[in-house]
Amino acid sequence: MIRDEQDRLLNEILAEDELEQFRRTSENRMLDAVRRTHRRRRATRVIAICSLPLLAALAFVVAHHTSSTRIASIHPQVSPPPARVSPNKPVTVQTINDDQLFAMFPDRQMALVGPPGHQQLVFLDRPKPSPSNGRL
Repeated sequence: MIRDEQDRLLNEILAEDELEQFRRTSENRMLDAVRRTHRRRRATRVIAICSLPLLAALAFVVAHHTSSTRIASIHPQVSPPPARVSPNKPVTVQTINDDQLFAMFPDRQMALVGPPGHQQLVFLDRPKPSPSNGRL
């Protein structure tokens, strides 16, 4: 077909009213698609901005929980009751060196913390359950 004949047939098929309606419909659909895309982008930005403080708070809580768990595992949970001392009987304390102290707790990770003469024994791991406890 010749180009003129194609244009004439197209003009006959799509009368002016139908062509205008087609153009308006096409334009409205295009504008709706662009608006939808802008709304999605805006919603994504808002969600990302709102989730940042929540993620920061969650990271703080997890870090705080982890550090308090470490502190709780280093320090003993229950301290033994103080021994009763008779006022008339002198108390004898046996002094041992570091190697003897470490030998009393084999297979445990520990450290002596503090200045000499005022050191504290700190366990760096949790005790392994013994068969005598009934726990495995």
